Amino acid sequence: MCKLRFFAFFIAAAFFLIPSVARAQATPNEIKLLTQNTGWALLHGRLYWTNDFGQDWRDITPKAAASGRESIADVFFLDTSDGWALLRNPESDGGRYGGWSFELAATEDGGITWSVTPVAIPNWDPKSYTLGGSGTLDFVDASHGWVDLSLQSSPAANWGRLLATSDGGATWRTVPAPIGFGDVRFISTQTGWGAGGPGGTELVVTRDGGKTWQHVRVQAPPQFRKAIHASYLAPLFTGALRGFLPVMYTGAAPGGGSEALGVSVFGTTNGGRTWHLAAVLKSAGGSSGGAFSLAATDETLVVPDMPWRGRLSISELPTSGPGAPALGVWPLRSQVGGASFASPNQGWVLAGKLYATADGGQTWTDITPKTPSAPPHHGFVPPTPHF
Repeated sequence: MCKLRFFAFFIAAAFFLIPSVARAQATPNEIKLLTQNTGWALLHGRLYWTNDFGQDWRDITPKAAASGRESIADVFFLDTSDGWALLRNPESDGGRYGGWSFELAATEDGGITWSVTPVAIPNWDPKSYTLGGSGTLDFVDASHGWVDLSLQSSPAANWGRLLATSDGGATWRTVPAPIGFGDVRFISTQTGWGAGGPGGTELVVTRDGGKTWQHVRVQAPPQFRKAIHASYLAPLFTGALRGFLPVMYTGAAPGGGSEALGVSVFGTTNGGRTWHLAAVLKSAGGSSGGAFSLAATDETLVVPDMPWRGRLSISELPTSGPGAPALGVWPLRSQVGGASFASPNQGWVLAGKLYATADGGQTWTDITPKTPSAPPHHGFVPPTPHF
């Protein structure tokens, strides 16, 4: 069974110039549908679980994060049982890692119980490195996983430390990586992809478990040939061979500076050895900041249009060639901050609040977990779709 995965891409104008320390203390909001009815949501620092598509939620926040002593940097569930939460804790007086320390909370029962283990970084040099407080998780089975930690300062602008485990997070080893802190995803114990570096301009692949990495480039479509900057996201795979690769392009703005031009989505059916253009998502112009989120299941890509236009479109994009027209486009009053779909009809969208659709966006239901500590949301009124 292929893993249904969601990813969000955040890019801002300042990101082109500064390392990941600028994002170090950001609290992520993430959502993930694991099956048609079971999924989780990380909202405002609390982790919630549902078995009925969001009608009822259970708070499964690990105790250390629930008490406020630590916060959640990232969450990853392999299935409806095995999952991990990366916990971060600001160190006092510098501490061993000069700013932040991390622990890995692991569960084998869907968050009912958690075990917590410190993330010990081998061969750490506190004089040269300082942990930034951001981190991402990825696992391919219950034993093999990776964590990518941001660094506040390091030589040669190497802004990340990639660690790997083969015992479920009990111990970690350093994996050499040619790019700084970014987005790292493995589709097997041997094959993995990374996107990052200054401005997100680097895309790399390993097929030997991280021992060696090769740089990957795809040719921009004619619409973006004049782009001055191309930012890669790590490919989103829906199986061992099928996947999507989004590339975001920016160009010179008429009044100076830069503006977002749009996103090209490439598809593969051979594990990324070759890529074919699947869709071009043009922007009407605007700031290059904002969140950009995609979700995929099988050969369906769910595409929130560029955030300053505030639209959600659901498109059938086969990995082997050009896609079909969008199934529907729904204007949103709030920026899309995340999307996760189990099928073209059934999915969730973060747009101020958490909304669910079971009919491909024809109707939406507010399924936001009830929490007294959540900040106020801006309204979202799902209108009649425009085809």
